[in-house]
Amino acid sequence: ASCVRTIESAVQSVPGVQSVSLNFATRIASVSGHPDHAAVIKAISQAGYAASPLDNDAHHHQEPDAKSYRHLLHQAALAGGVGVFMMIAMYTSLLPPMTTSSGQWISLLFGVITLGVLFYSARDIFHGAWKSLLNRSANMDTLIAMGTGVAWLFSMAVTLFPTLLPPGTHEVYFESALIIIAFVQFGAALEMRTRGQTREAIEKLIALRPAMARVVRNGKEIDIPL
Repeated sequence: ASCVRTIESAVQSVPGVQSVSLNFATRIASVSGHPDHAAVIKAISQAGYAASPLDNDAHHHQEPDAKSYRHLLHQAALAGGVGVFMMIAMYTSLLPPMTTSSGQWISLLFGVITLGVLFYSARDIFHGAWKSLLNRSANMDTLIAMGTGVAWLFSMAVTLFPTLLPPGTHEVYFESALIIIAFVQFGAALEMRTRGQTREAIEKLIALRPAMARVVRNGKEIDIPL
């Protein structure tokens, strides 16, 4: 509801827009009036979202959805795989304690790896959070970026400055940040897949509509295009 309100308010401010209605489930916004299309897209972009004119050709926009679906799965798989590996390494006593020099170096290596994985798997999330911040608003990207970002920053602080923290608090959360991103991106992929299946089902229902209608006019039955 917050995303819908933000986008509708941004579009409503564009000159020439009479009304706007957004269905966030289908990701389609219907705008009435005589606005400039580029201005509408720019307003949505400045609000922290992406938009493009809707193509009525269903087959034309199925391929980008399939490409985005595969990309989300790749992001989730990388973050989940690296996160699970780090979790096993950290919680099975395979690594030396953080208070030792070798433990610090390994933790620093994990931090660098985590940053690289976050850049690939969560770049769109952090980008959306940054754009929302510039727009003085907050959305789900803001929540996820804050959670995973703070986990990484705190873990790096523990790694680089362990003596500044009291004993018993030398825990790092690199694997937590990655597993959160894996769940989020996997959920987004499932959502996109479900949305595509729903659209295909609706298109099949529309295809069942008869092309001709039989009516009675002046006492005669005639067939006319529906």
